[in-house]
Amino acid sequence: MGFFNLGVGIERGFITRDEGVARALLELRFLSRHAQRFHGAFPHLVNGQTGRVIPFGPYDDGADLVETAFLIQGALFAREYFSRNDPEEAEIRNLADGLWRDVQWDWFLSRNDPFPVLIWHWSPDYGWKINLHIVGFNECQIVYLLAMASPTHPISPAAYWQGWEGPDYASDQEEFGINLELGNIPAVTPPLFMAHYSYLGLDPRQIRFHGRTYFDHFTDFCRVQISYAQSKSNVFKGYGPLWGITASAGLDLGVPDAVKAETLAYLVVVLEGMDATRVADDVEALATLLSKMGALEVYVLPAAAGAQLIAAREKAFFAAKASGADDIIDAVVPRAAIPDYLARVAVLAGEHGALITGCGHVGDGNVHLSVFQPDSEGRHALIRSIFAAAVAAGGAISGEHGIGTEKQEYYLDTVDPTALALMRSIKAAFDPRGILGPHRLLDPTGDAS
Repeated sequence: MGFFNLGVGIERGFITRDEGVARALLELRFLSRHAQRFHGAFPHLVNGQTGRVIPFGPYDDGADLVETAFLIQGALFAREYFSRNDPEEAEIRNLADGLWRDVQWDWFLSRNDPFPVLIWHWSPDYGWKINLHIVGFNECQIVYLLAMASPTHPISPAAYWQGWEGPDYASDQEEFGINLELGNIPAVTPPLFMAHYSYLGLDPRQIRFHGRTYFDHFTDFCRVQISYAQSKSNVFKGYGPLWGITASAGLDLGVPDAVKAETLAYLVVVLEGMDATRVADDVEALATLLSKMGALEVYVLPAAAGAQLIAAREKAFFAAKASGADDIIDAVVPRAAIPDYLARVAVLAGEHGALITGCGHVGDGNVHLSVFQPDSEGRHALIRSIFAAAVAAGGAISGEHGIGTEKQEYYLDTVDPTALALMRSIKAAFDPRGILGPHRLLDPTGDAS
């Protein structure tokens, strides 16, 4: 989006054309000469000083084809916009064209599926571990259009028709009395970034689906979101005059308000198998079991929507950091104690005037909580109370994302002194000179600074 912003800024007089040219050259030279690429594709995040990849998730340390497509879309805009016959603008055109030609779109086609489909991520260390297919409908349409149009590494149109427009591409839904055809996400229409990202350089009025332009479909999205905002105007401050929500930290999954009011958490279960009939039977059996165990409602998602939900879950930890969480804490509790622990956390959040969001793995009882409480003194008291609740439930502070220097005071409050002494002895045996993490929690001298 940055390259489009330069054009807007120049046209509206926010910056001069010379300033826009200088900025575009700075970005394109960095991307061409320093930023890490994998088969021509960029990672989700790069270090602005070194150009090296910044991992976006546990296995997301390589190519991100979707983010690459958004970037290339902007670079191609710069190539066309900066059209003057002078050395600087000619260099912009050459650099942008080089980035576009270097992307090996065809290399990202799935090799193990019955139909061609592009894959979102590739890691030099983990390969195709994430294995997230780029299937519609969502914000990723530009990926397939650029890949088909590539002058150097094109893909077949069959990938678009069979991969992108897959079985979950459309559905017949109605929300607030408005018919919706695009997408199959159980929410109050897709968040509107799905109608934005691919269409910064692509005119949605020029392409059609089911006899209507994408612009018409997106207008329906906006009409639903206007109605949704109006329906929540007595719940959320500022709602009512909104024309739509670009992205949101909390999804309305179409769950009735009466259910949401009683729901403490959502449990996500993934069922896989080679036999579709067997998986369907397992889904039915599991849904019946969960209902008997007190689930307020059970929703079954198609595979594509489920994959998007899991991908979002995997990125939740990093998204919380990016969204400005004041602290992110981990605690592990016995699986049977998770509901009571989360209930206690909700009470503590109310008492301390904080917002706390969380996710976790039911399999091992590890719960990650993002704490939004700008008052540092109140936040420390709140975190100490949360960890005390975890210990009272038979749990402990978790080190999945590292105890960290800031967590030492809490850890020392909760850990068994005998266990700490044992860990220090193990540390001393393997690292007698204190080379690894000197003066940290497990310093053999017993100091915890």
